[in-house]
Amino acid sequence: MRLLASNEGAKYFVVASKDQQTACLYKFKEDSAQHSAGGCGAAGGSGIIVEVKTPSSKMMLVREDADTAELEESGWTRIHENIVVA
Repeated sequence: MRLLASNEGAKYFVVASKDQQTACLYKFKEDSAQHSAGGCGAAGGSGIIVEVKTPSSKMMLVREDADTAELEESGWTRIHENIVVA
């Protein structure tokens, strides 16, 4: 597991399977273990690897070269080359 970013009191971690076929994104709030979220997806051809939604937040793990301009126009923020949040 590798820390990719910190943003607004949360830390974002990523982990990939040994065969690089699956990748997971986890968010942990620094002040509470109860506000953690995560999900995994196939690291196939899509620019979006996994999208995780909770009642209070949304996040996506994306490829470095993913075009997120449309997402950013609709209110998402790219906090790391591989992470967008809303």
